[in-house]
Amino acid sequence: MINVYQDKNDKEKIWMVSNDVLNPTEINNHPQSVNFHPKMFQRLKEILISEGRWQDN
Repeated sequence: MINVYQDKNDKEKIWMVSNDVLNPTEINNHPQSVNFHPKMFQRLKEILISEGRWQDN
């Protein structure tokens, strides 16, 4: 099972965590970052919005 959540400080960052993976995986919406994955970020953001777990501020 994978859990996805929005970073508390950086609203344009999403974390994916799993019991099978030791380190959380970062997906963000920052073009200069190595973790910049705009399409995956948008899809995960839509999931979090639909579950009422996304905050814009």
